[in-house]
Amino acid sequence: GTLRVKVIAGLADIEVAASATSWLQDAKANHVIPDTVFKRDTAGQSNMSIEADAEQGTASVSLTSSVTVMPDADTAKSEYWDQHAFAELSAEEREVYRKQDSIAADTTNKNRGDAEGSSSGRSVIGMFGTNIGPVSIGINPLVNRTGVTGVMYGGQMDVSYMPIRLSAAALSGDGNTRAGFVNLLVPLVQRKGLRVEVATRVFSDLFSIQASREVLQRFSNLNLSNLLYANYADFYRRDGFDVGARATVGDLALALVTESSRHFTMPLIETLDREQVVPVDGAYRTVFATLGTKERNPFASLLGADDPISASVTVGYGENVPASTAFRSVIATLGMRVNTIDIGYSPMRLDLSVDAGWASASTPRQYQYSAMRRFPVFGGATDLMTVPINGIGGTEFLKVYAEHNFSDLWWRAIGLPTYNGRGVDLIVAGAAASYVQRGVPLATAFRSSDGWYTEAGIGLARIPSFISDLIYLRADVRWPVGAVATPIGTFGWSIGISSPLL
Repeated sequence: GTLRVKVIAGLADIEVAASATSWLQDAKANHVIPDTVFKRDTAGQSNMSIEADAEQGTASVSLTSSVTVMPDADTAKSEYWDQHAFAELSAEEREVYRKQDSIAADTTNKNRGDAEGSSSGRSVIGMFGTNIGPVSIGINPLVNRTGVTGVMYGGQMDVSYMPIRLSAAALSGDGNTRAGFVNLLVPLVQRKGLRVEVATRVFSDLFSIQASREVLQRFSNLNLSNLLYANYADFYRRDGFDVGARATVGDLALALVTESSRHFTMPLIETLDREQVVPVDGAYRTVFATLGTKERNPFASLLGADDPISASVTVGYGENVPASTAFRSVIATLGMRVNTIDIGYSPMRLDLSVDAGWASASTPRQYQYSAMRRFPVFGGATDLMTVPINGIGGTEFLKVYAEHNFSDLWWRAIGLPTYNGRGVDLIVAGAAASYVQRGVPLATAFRSSDGWYTEAGIGLARIPSFISDLIYLRADVRWPVGAVATPIGTFGWSIGISSPLL
């Protein structure tokens, strides 16, 4: 067998090879070999019973143990081998045993300390990190940009004293804009098959009108897409605190978050070529609960290790305290990955996702649904690529996305050269979405789609990057099609990363 990993071409090449070969000649089954080392205990007798019929037979055999191995036979202790070795130990051998004893003792002490809660510390993921005894500290610089703040600079610090984790962030932008939060995460139960954790967060932060409604994973506006595409979403200030709990049992997860906050409209610093979507100012109390399949590491899908079915249901209840009005919502998601045609290596594959949501007509705009647009490099994999930004939205929606990967058969059929034995995959994709606004629409934004907004296109995956065998590229193009999408949609394209294994 051979395993070869090329991390970065020309910088790191790792190759591991193993070989084992057995040759048997004149093999005899159940042949008795005289015991010349240990003396067999003949006091015990063999008991055998056989049951047989015309088609099958079964046998059971019980033998009294006749060979005993000393418990210290595999020890690294030099004292043992001083007494039991066939030859006297050399100085070099004694030094080897001494080092082995030290390593074993150190490992035992560390494991005992971890079990008793006195761990040696684990580095927090960050650009800069260090350990001070059992405390681990990580620091990340943050750069962000929004239409209401311009460019913001700051940083985030994570302090971990296992298993407790404290995070704090602070940013400063144009026009004396400030943002930040403090978050405390405490795991309550951590054992095989079950994990329960609670978190509390105090914040004076910026939130997006297009924020995700899912509770399983908190929405964060501190990401690179805001820096490159500042007009992607409209932001507003949200001051308050929340408390949440999350439990995972096997492949299922349950999350509950309650929040008390005040929402403020912020004036634009950068101009927009479209209507700005503003929140409904006020004080809010909300509760959101999500039940669904456990979130996977983002690399799981890239490596083809994600589950074939994923689903979630989120239910929400909120109150606008000054207006004494209540609002409710529910959103459900379903994703499926189905192998369609087996072609001898990686099968052709169909990916299908269906999302649906409903909210009461009194739901404030910042809690309604919006047709998200995917931009080059960034954005959700199932977001629309041609829809106008914030142009379509409302209190009810249904979105269907499907793509079929026809693998690289077309590439091989026309005789194009392969890379690492594979060609470029061809993907056909399409999406359809319907949004209904039963609340108060804006002039040109957050309006009903008045039918099905549809788009279609193609993609090319497993494009070699020639940088690393772990990084392959994917390019997608999409066009608006149909009576609803053609007048308002625009051509969309995206560059992303595809799996090196599928």
